[in-house]
Amino acid sequence: MNVYQLRKPTNAYDVINLDIMEMSKQIVKNSNKPLSDNIIQIVMNDVPKGKATLSELSPNGFECKHEPRAKKQNYDVNLYGSFLVLNEPAYECLNASLSEFGEFIDLKTNGDRACNGFCVTARFTF
Repeated sequence: MNVYQLRKPTNAYDVINLDIMEMSKQIVKNSNKPLSDNIIQIVMNDVPKGKATLSELSPNGFECKHEPRAKKQNYDVNLYGSFLVLNEPAYECLNASLSEFGEFIDLKTNGDRACNGFCVTARFTF
């Protein structure tokens, strides 16, 4: 078995502007529930551990801004915190291989579905 480590290139820009608070606000907005520490804890703790999924919390994905400087860099795969953000060609290539280790979430950037976010929900032990 091969093990790979992905690293963000030096001087690379964050591809999107979607943080935990913004994700939580969008989940609350779409579910008509009040914003609470509980929602934030679910996004921060339960999702990475596989106890909850972003697709359950936000079935229609998330809206975010595609950062202009990152758009110019035009990377196929972008590291964003604990997420991978893939453009459409990368998604088509990697979807089958990665889907058993997490979930893909639609990211609507600037009104278009330009990216797919991948949230790893499996833990690896070596």
